[in-house]
Amino acid sequence: MHLRESGAPDSIQAVLGTGSADIVALAELLGALTEVRQKNRADFESTAATFKRIGNILAQAQEKKISPMAFQPGLLRKDELSEAALAEALSRSKDRVGTALEKESYASAYAVLAELRPAVDRFFDDVMVMHEDPKVRDNRLALLRSLHELFSPLADFSRLQVERTAA
Repeated sequence: MHLRESGAPDSIQAVLGTGSADIVALAELLGALTEVRQKNRADFESTAATFKRIGNILAQAQEKKISPMAFQPGLLRKDELSEAALAEALSRSKDRVGTALEKESYASAYAVLAELRPAVDRFFDDVMVMHEDPKVRDNRLALLRSLHELFSPLADFSRLQVERTAA
């Protein structure tokens, strides 16, 4: 089976962007991406746009030579409930995603991604990532990087052609 025959060009590029050299895994990743993308297009488009935004923010931070260290829950601001909610949702999701990836159950990993989207959207609605306090800013970037790294084995979302839609 050729990847070119199995999915949209941007989906193929997104899967190749994972860096996997395993052609069987790439084909399975492409199949899962194609399936979730077709199953509920509007929801997928919104989810992909959200995770593409995370990648863009991290790339911009890197261009500005901002390289956050590890996420530190102790630096969460008490007045930012959506920040803490995202950290908690991410923490709850790590094992589920890890297990799904180990079992090569990519559709299950995408389901967890979709479940996280509302918490990420609230975070973006309520929180200024590039906060004036460098410790707060770097911690928020580290939180986003943790989220990005968790799902990067599924696809390079920056390569997907998506538009944010109401879901």
